[in-house]
This record gives sequence, C-alpha cells and structure tokens, in this order.
Amino acid sequence: MTRRLLQDLRVLQQPTAEHQQLVSYAQPQHWPNQEPPAQPDELEDDDLEDDDLDADEPLDEPGEEALASRPEPTDALKAERRKTNQLERELRTIKRQLAQFSKINPDEYERLQEAERQKEQLEREIASRELQLEAAAARKVKAAAKERDEALQDVQNLRKERLLERLFVDADGRAGGDNRGSFFEIFKHQVGGEFRLTKDGTGRDLLEPIDTKGNVLLGDHGNLDAADHIESLRTHPVLSFLFNQRGGLGPATVIAEFDGNGLPTNLQSMSASELYLASYAKKPAGARR
Repeated sequence: MTRRLLQDLRVLQQPTAEHQQLVSYAQPQHWPNQEPPAQPDELEDDDLEDDDLDADEPLDEPGEEALASRPEPTDALKAERRKTNQLERELRTIKRQLAQFSKINPDEYERLQEAERQKEQLEREIASRELQLEAAAARKVKAAAKERDEALQDVQNLRKERLLERLFVDADGRAGGDNRGSFFEIFKHQVGGEFRLTKDGTGRDLLEPIDTKGNVLLGDHGNLDAADHIESLRTHPVLSFLFNQRGGLGPATVIAEFDGNGLPTNLQSMSASELYLASYAKKPAGARR
C-alpha cells in the first residue's frame, strides 16, 4: 500500500500537457513561389562572382526592341503635360510678381495709385475738352460753308438779275413803279423762274428759258432764245402791261385790216382779249392803213 502511494505521488509531481513550457524553434519563413534561402557556401560563391565584375563595365541596357515596345504617350497625356507646364509657368510668373509687390512700400504704393487716378481724371477732362473743341470747330466750319454757299447763291442771283434787267430793258419794259415795287421787280418775281443762268461756249453768262420741270424750251432752230421768249410775253394777256406798247390805244388805234396770210381781219368774230392783243400787234406786211 505504501508503494502505491509513492507511485501516485510521482505521477502528480510530473507536469501535465497544459503546464508544459512551450518550446520555439527557429525556422526560416519564406513566401510561396520563393526559393529557399541560400546556404552560406552559396553566398560566398555569389560574392566571389560579384567581385569578378568590372566596376567600370556598364550594366546591360535595354535593347532597341525593348525601347520600341514601350507604349507611346497618348494625345490626352501630352495635352495634360502641356497644360501642367503652362500652369507651372503662370505660377512662377505670379510668384515673381508677388515677390515684387512685397518690396513695395504701402504708402508709396498708395501715393502712386492716387497719382494714377489723377492722371486718368486729367486725361478724361482733356479728351472731353478736345471733343468740345472739335464740335465747336465743326459747327463753325458748317456755318462758314453755309455762309459761303449763300454768298455764292447771292452772286448767282445778282448775275441772273442783271441779265434779266438787260432783257427787260431791251424788250421796252416799263420803268418806274410805286411803293409796292417797280415794273421790273414784278417782272422778275413773275417771270424770273422761267430762266436759268448758264454759260455759253465762251464762258459768258447766259439765260436760257426753261419750263416748269426744268427742261430747256425749244424754238424753230434749237433752244429758244431768251429775247424771243421775252418778246412773246409782250402779247401775254396779263404780263403785257409790263412793257411799253408799240402801237396806239383807243379811238386812234388802227388795227390791221389783213392778217399775216393776206386775209381780211374779221373784227366781229374777235373776243375782247383778241381785240386787246390785236391793238398791240405789229401790222403785217402788205396791210392797208
């Protein structure tokens, strides 16, 4: 029995699996598909092989085929690089400007800004003044041109009036008048618009008869002469009083007994205006008194 107790005591004194100390063993770790670590002898051989390499000998460079196989950068990548380079240049420019601005004295900068504002204000005032002067000069030029045109027109009117007066006198126009005007002024007002001032072949002033539309009146031999047109007004029912009569008027008046064709004049068939005109008309050739 004593022997049995000793055996049980020995069993209790031995450590169990739970109380056994864990023992770690050094085991090299390696990744899958990785060769096992080299042995020291192999490492020494590799070191010897590395020592055999020449330090000045260049390493093997990739061949032309490897360079040709490299992918070329795309257009988008090139554009992105250009954009990046441009932004970098702008950034450097801004940095230089900021560096320059940092050297400016704030008071000096404010003074320069105020001087610049005054300069701009002065330039605006000068520009406004120049515009005013130009407008005033343009108005003066326009007024001077208008006065010149009016003066030239007055000269033309005076030259035309001089020729009209000469025609009126040559046509035995009546002289004199009253406070309402002279006979020539009435003639000029009534008949002056029927003539236009022009020049002949020698450059001398000339009056040519025109109609209400401005067309030249024609006669038997081309353009109607101004003197012939004035002569036709002597027998005008209204304007004939402007001229001195070349025949008598009243009981002593002798009206041609024969017309221009040699036929006897029928006074009974004439109207009052025809009798009035016939009293001033020249006697035809061959008419008896």
